Amino acid sequence: MGMWVYGDGTGNVLRVRVADATGQTFQPSGELMRWKGWRWIRFPLDDSRAGHWGGANDGAVHFPLHFNSLLLIDSTDRKKTEGTVYVSSPTLVE
Repeated sequence: MGMWVYGDGTGNVLRVRVADATGQTFQPSGELMRWKGWRWIRFPLDDSRAGHWGGANDGAVHFPLHFNSLLLIDSTDRKKTEGTVYVSSPTLVE
């Protein structure tokens, strides 16, 4: 999956959250948002290196998938941050 993200330079990490057919949840990461302006960001939905929990809990992606969160923004140091982020054109790509 990919989307255009207008970054704010905070260094926060971008993530998405999907669940598979077994109810297993995956949270693949994109880039650290160290840039300002628009950038195309990819999130690998078939990557077993993404954190996972629940369902089969076997680390294997069982299609079909559904999105729990289109975009999550996590602070890398777990502290409060501020900024403005825009998102455009989420797209599934092969």
